[in-house]
Amino acid sequence: MDLAGVLMVCAERGPFDRVVVAEQTRVVVDALGRLPRRERALLLLREQHRLPLAEIGRVLDLPVGTVKTALHRARLSLAEALPATEDRPAARPGRSKEILA
Repeated sequence: MDLAGVLMVCAERGPFDRVVVAEQTRVVVDALGRLPRRERALLLLREQHRLPLAEIGRVLDLPVGTVKTALHRARLSLAEALPATEDRPAARPGRSKEILA
């Protein structure tokens, strides 16, 4: 389900859900804004626009293997950029560098 679908479902549930989704959306958009441009583009093409890996590779002129690796790193960076919540502890800073070393 895309963001518009989530917002429609929450709109049907009530004002509290709309506030929660709006806050969660703000937090994710803020975290995405702190990512490097390439990581942000990769995540948006894959998660928001639902493009297949091969299509992302064509758009960004990258081999599919590079797209997979870059998406993995972008997800790690996003996890580091997001604040901790009750449900999700903070990502360890530099974790992406640890994994890739």
